[in-house]
Amino acid sequence: MRLWKHIVTSSIGIALLLPAGAFAAAASCPAGEPTAESSAWNFAGEAAGLLEKAQSGADRIANLADRLRYLPTTTRLSHATRLMNIRREINDLGKTMCRLQAIDQAVLPWQRQAIGRTLPDLKQMAADTEKAILFLNEHPGNLFNPEYRNYASDLYEVSSGMSTMLHDFQEYAHAKGNIERLEHSLELTQTS
Repeated sequence: MRLWKHIVTSSIGIALLLPAGAFAAAASCPAGEPTAESSAWNFAGEAAGLLEKAQSGADRIANLADRLRYLPTTTRLSHATRLMNIRREINDLGKTMCRLQAIDQAVLPWQRQAIGRTLPDLKQMAADTEKAILFLNEHPGNLFNPEYRNYASDLYEVSSGMSTMLHDFQEYAHAKGNIERLEHSLELTQTS
């Protein structure tokens, strides 16, 4: 039993010490070569789906970070597991944002703004997660430390803010679409 606990603890420590390069959020996102299908592709539709996916990812990170903030400080394994889940979600979000960056020039202006505003938040979440993991590895018995708790709080604040912002952009697009549909339906003409 004691050996198993040692192996689990050692494995967590090794898993948590992955280099910063393991985060997809910081990777560069090269655009692919245009193809014949590119000219007919609905990039705005793809971006809308990806932004919705990003909003869901930010929601999941916020939920994990919120639970991390209030997790009892008695078990390092619980904290390590939660941080690994957050890192996985950030990496998934990084892949989504990578695609959005690749199609950035072919999307609607509001989508381009959403992409631009989301990237700094993603980088901040990756940095806070990395700092929390490093702190947990360096101070395994000091989960009461305010510095560690601040990482979890910052993760929650940034990810929930990102989720709200992306939701607001989607609401904007929906409202704008309704206005355009009604203008067309009522045969209203735009006057300058």
